[in-house]
Amino acid sequence: MGRAGIPHMQVIQAATRVAAEAIGIGATVSTIEVGKEADLAACRVNPLTDIRCLNDVVMVVRAGGLVSRDGGADLRQEPSTSKPKTAPGT
Repeated sequence: MGRAGIPHMQVIQAATRVAAEAIGIGATVSTIEVGKEADLAACRVNPLTDIRCLNDVVMVVRAGGLVSRDGGADLRQEPSTSKPKTAPGT
């Protein structure tokens, strides 16, 4: 998609938010918002300037825990028992 000239932000949104909405799970995942589940991938550079960095993710946080680079072990010391925080008044 990026090679076709689509802006990097739109490519990332198509792979996350738009895809989740298409399969009916957008209300609970796909964006970083209070009350939603979120997994995060970290790159060495900003993917909006170099989307190729998404091929070399350096860290993943899944379900509140740091996951090893190979996607195997959860590197948390203790299992997380905390629930997502909600905004005041919700």
